[in-house]
Amino acid sequence: MIQKIFFVSRFRRPKGFAFEGDGCPGHKINFICRGRAREECGGRSYELGAGTAIWYHETERIRGRVIKAPWAFYSVNFIAPSLPPPNHENRLFRLPGRGILDQCEDLLKSWQDTSVPSLVRFFRVKARLSQAIRGDAHG
Repeated sequence: MIQKIFFVSRFRRPKGFAFEGDGCPGHKINFICRGRAREECGGRSYELGAGTAIWYHETERIRGRVIKAPWAFYSVNFIAPSLPPPNHENRLFRLPGRGILDQCEDLLKSWQDTSVPSLVRFFRVKARLSQAIRGDAHG
């Protein structure tokens, strides 16, 4: 399923922070921890708040602004050709509970762990990302 993971990060942005750009190749999921932002992507408007996630696919144009700070989120970009993205109406979804954000923190720690061989690190990150996707992506 998951062939490559480009990055796993946690971001914090201040109120009023504006962003615009093209998405990443493959899939990208942002898991929102705190704050609120308004965003346009793929011709649709979204309001992203704590306890939600948004799934992007390929290089969609994204623009938005933080409306409640701090806006904090985990972001994961990966390639999984056999995994279709959710329908556009299901791209923004509510997280099933706080546990998914704990999984994101574990995912980030695994991504940053350079004390293990790169192949071990990849499989650990892949396993944690697969758990996060199963927990909320198509629910």
